[in-house]
Amino acid sequence: MRKIQPLPHDLSLISYPNPRRFLIIVMALATVIYALSINGFLEIADDNAHFVILARALASGKGYTFTADPTDHPDVQYPPLFPVMLAPVAYLAPGNLVALKCVSLFFMVSAIWPLYALLRRSTGEGWARAVTVLWAVSPSVVVFSHMIMVEALYCAVSFTALCLMEKEYDGELRAPTHWVLMIFFLAAAFYTRLLGVSLLLTALFVIGTRRSAWLTTGLIVILGVVTAPWFIRGAQVGMRYADEFRYYTPDVSSMAEWVGSNIFHLLDRDLPDLLFYPILTPITAESKWWAMKLLFGTALAIFIIIGFISRLRGAGCTGGFWSLLRNIRPIEMYVLIYLGMCMGWNRYFPRHYMPLMAFFWLYLFLGIDNVLGRVAVKSSSIRMEKAGAALFLAALLAAGAGSAREIYKRRTNFQIPSIASLVQAADWVRSNVRKEELILSRRWRWTYVMTGGIRGIGLWDPGEPEHDIALVRSSGARYLLLDDTPPFYDTGQGRWDRLLAYYGKHFQPVFSTTSGSPAMVYRIHGLETGAILPPAKK
Repeated sequence: MRKIQPLPHDLSLISYPNPRRFLIIVMALATVIYALSINGFLEIADDNAHFVILARALASGKGYTFTADPTDHPDVQYPPLFPVMLAPVAYLAPGNLVALKCVSLFFMVSAIWPLYALLRRSTGEGWARAVTVLWAVSPSVVVFSHMIMVEALYCAVSFTALCLMEKEYDGELRAPTHWVLMIFFLAAAFYTRLLGVSLLLTALFVIGTRRSAWLTTGLIVILGVVTAPWFIRGAQVGMRYADEFRYYTPDVSSMAEWVGSNIFHLLDRDLPDLLFYPILTPITAESKWWAMKLLFGTALAIFIIIGFISRLRGAGCTGGFWSLLRNIRPIEMYVLIYLGMCMGWNRYFPRHYMPLMAFFWLYLFLGIDNVLGRVAVKSSSIRMEKAGAALFLAALLAAGAGSAREIYKRRTNFQIPSIASLVQAADWVRSNVRKEELILSRRWRWTYVMTGGIRGIGLWDPGEPEHDIALVRSSGARYLLLDDTPPFYDTGQGRWDRLLAYYGKHFQPVFSTTSGSPAMVYRIHGLETGAILPPAKK
């Protein structure tokens, strides 16, 4: 068994009570916080609606089918485990969004247990408690504890799989049941989100560099058999993410552009927003404070890298490349592979890094600890433990304030004007549009759920008016809904004004909100006969 390397200066701030009671207290506190943040509103992030649609299709006996498009078809976007978990709740409580959100709440609370166990194996008890508490009460975690999205389930299964891999690294994974459990949770991670491939690659790396070729080959075969059904299905009915990757990344130069863009946004958006949500979130590239946010994100990244390197040294990765391969711990290998996959994809957002957030906190603490340790050689007045405790308390205060803000917003049903306008437009569509009519909308999945089943077609990026009007005609849609919701603030008239200006005679305004971020509904007419009126003269 390898000796676990704790942080050089453990934190004794949370030394009471014993580990079991500490875990119970944190999980109970998290349950209360997450429960207070639940309401019955379906968040506009389309993944929420997509999973609701799949769960209801499973519950109604339609199979793994997407029903919001003009015709039903097998879903080709998401692996099935999370919708399968939602399906019994959708069957027992049809139409109840709060019940579906409670599934996410359960898994987010459940994730705290394996996270704490994982951190205890890799750090001192005090730092494990500090990072666990920060993760559990983080506003980012609170937000996704009540969203109908895969983050909660993925965190729970990935932390458990990593914990079992750490046991294998330390020579403690001997019982056959432990190996079965590890393979089970690796498969669960894969069938929760495709980024779970990073865990499979981590397991193969850890086993391949430390075990016999026979055992490695056996694991490859088992994981291949476990994951084959999804890839076979993808070959038969399609796999949207593969198509998306080919579309956005047709060559090496485009991938290089995405990598550069993702690294930049990791500094100017993702790290600050993930670790300090929502304090810095309003600062965008248009803000006069953006440069300071970029510098802050860069500083965070530097400390995290220093902490990461310290972890490698603590694991004995000091003797060259082969030493690195042999001694790097599963957590660090997973972070590298997961980040590499994120950097190489076409776009990512702070929520995609949530499974790494606890490790970012750990590396941040360790990086600051190392820097202060070098200063302390010349200045004995600096006490490392107090510095770490001060950082923890400051981060906890920020997290508490952000979580309280999030709870207040959910309890008061606060909505920004553009979302409130979209809700009003959806209510109008529900009351005035027949079920057999199609609607064009960027939020067509969300609209399908909120209108009780009015199908739609997702809007595309507008181009030349002649091309767009041909697409509108071929779609067979009878209504067009334009909204101004984030993250694309110009989805209303700003993006479609050319089409409406050229072919406005085919678009009759039937509903508009009066707020500063209006949502518009147009009735489309005169296209079914093929007689497209000539464009308006400029």
